Amino acid sequence: MIYLPIIFIFLFTITPSTYDAMMYFYMQELKFNYEFIGRIQLVSSLAMLLGIAIYYKWFYATSFKPMVIISTLTATFFNLVQLILVLRLNKKIGIPDTYFALTLDLVTKTLTELQALPTLVLACKLCPKDLEASIYELSLIHISEPTRRTPISYAVFCLKKKKKKK
Repeated sequence: MIYLPIIFIFLFTITPSTYDAMMYFYMQELKFNYEFIGRIQLVSSLAMLLGIAIYYKWFYATSFKPMVIISTLTATFFNLVQLILVLRLNKKIGIPDTYFALTLDLVTKTLTELQALPTLVLACKLCPKDLEASIYELSLIHISEPTRRTPISYAVFCLKKKKKKK
């Protein structure tokens, strides 16, 4: 009976994100500089903390299934809002790219955290007694590892791209 939640958690964690594609878009298409990318990273970190606070204040007692369904639908909608930036529709309504990108990142990262927390809580409930911290640590590695490597990977990608042009 434990296999169904484990399969769900596995499938949930391997779902791809738009992080790398948006970083490429921010730097190559919108020409955001490294300082502004750092601001986006700061907003992302603050949004994750905000998501945790919101979850524990209002949603901690919510059962797993409705929380996952509602957070997934809401996160999907706001992730689709990224198309407004990609299609440059924000410029048509007078919102600068920088403000739109920061606000969009704040909302999407908060919702992403709200979406991930029920799964982490479920994983901790399923794990053997006294191993909750280990499960949480593994989840942090899963969450933080791609974001630590991505700027380095992206920088290497840009350097390779420049070398090919020469």
